[in-house]
Amino acid sequence: MIKNESTIEASVLMAVSEFDVKRSSLLNTLHSIARQCVPFPFELCVVDDCSGLDLEKFLSRFFERYPNPSLKRISVNALKEKAGFTRAPAMAIEMVSPGSEKMVIVASDCILLQNMAIFELCMRISPKKVVFTETAEINLPYNFYVDFEKNADRVLRDWSKHLNTVPYSVQRNNSNAWLFFAGAALK
Repeated sequence: MIKNESTIEASVLMAVSEFDVKRSSLLNTLHSIARQCVPFPFELCVVDDCSGLDLEKFLSRFFERYPNPSLKRISVNALKEKAGFTRAPAMAIEMVSPGSEKMVIVASDCILLQNMAIFELCMRISPKKVVFTETAEINLPYNFYVDFEKNADRVLRDWSKHLNTVPYSVQRNNSNAWLFFAGAALK
């Protein structure tokens, strides 16, 4: 991996928990990152939120097998105590290389279906703006990655049927109400 962190232009931030490892969603997410077409160097900053894996070793082996030429740095911070769904991804910000100006937050169970997703997000970021991606909750097989291109094409062809056109309402007093998104922010 690259030593000169000032050449990194964008950072992908992710937190991985034991839950992500148990349900095997992480492999789908990693395959979607490995196939991203990004014309500039980017890094992957991962917070290991007590996943039970040696994530540094796991990620290193994964990206040796499925390399992305634009992915220049992988950084892992293993937490000693569980931080949780909201705090763990925020901790990845501290791992971002000094030269990186744009950050894309990806949930460890979020599949970037289009191979230009990271690039497109970064191109939409301007100072003091936040960009959110179009997301949909779709039940996908744990081994979606096995034939990623074919599976992604199938979902994208039927994308409109997966979208909810009714606005979401998240009530603070309802602990079961969650709003999941992938987003990007300017450092």
